[in-house]
Amino acid sequence: MKFIKRNISSDYIKEKTVKDLVVLHFTAGGTLVGAETELAKPDHINVPHIMDRDGQVYEYFSPKDGWAYHTGYKVYCRRSIGLEIVNWGALRLMFGLFLPWTEWNKDERRIDRRKAIPPERVCVCRDFRGFKYFEMLTSAQVVALPDYLDTLLEQDYPLTNIITHAEINKNKLDFPPDFEQVYDVVREYNESILTHQLPVQDNEILAGQEHLYSADRIQARINYLIKTYGWNNLELKRLVSYRDSHKSK
Repeated sequence: MKFIKRNISSDYIKEKTVKDLVVLHFTAGGTLVGAETELAKPDHINVPHIMDRDGQVYEYFSPKDGWAYHTGYKVYCRRSIGLEIVNWGALRLMFGLFLPWTEWNKDERRIDRRKAIPPERVCVCRDFRGFKYFEMLTSAQVVALPDYLDTLLEQDYPLTNIITHAEINKNKLDFPPDFEQVYDVVREYNESILTHQLPVQDNEILAGQEHLYSADRIQARINYLIKTYGWNNLELKRLVSYRDSHKSK
């Protein structure tokens, strides 16, 4: 995949850091231009890449040159590559229509029906932070997402995890845990590809990410942590607790 450089930005922190995470976001908007306008504000809130509805990825600055705020946590921002996917995200069923956030505070006479998402384009999820309806990715985006990750690996980023914004920020909705269009790709990369590129000891299993790994992978990490650090290790205690609580499931 070729990233097209577009509207090159200087709105990022010019500090070179190792990027070992990809954080996936939805733009909560319907167009590329709308996302670009929001991210162009001079506030160091930015991402290097946006994926449009046709699957094309645009680059606004190189992750190798610096980083920007996009997760709510500096520690994650410094080590991650943010990808915004053009998508409305959370929807509400109002007046028989699936509507994005721009229409939620309008009465029936004032809503813009052109912004309603067709039912066949709605992902119905388990209730997630008060929402269960989300706009699906386009077919082009579904195809492009693994290609995007392949391209980052080809560019020698030492990726160890793909994560969604909602997994590291309890106030965010992008993406719900049963949004399969995203998590099918996340599981494939985290389990089958990324975790086998580096030795077990180099692959921390982050809090909230345990469900993306097999029982064997978690046990291998537990064994390594015990051997290396003994039992006085917070990650080890968390993984053991997770393992034990899921033994009968």
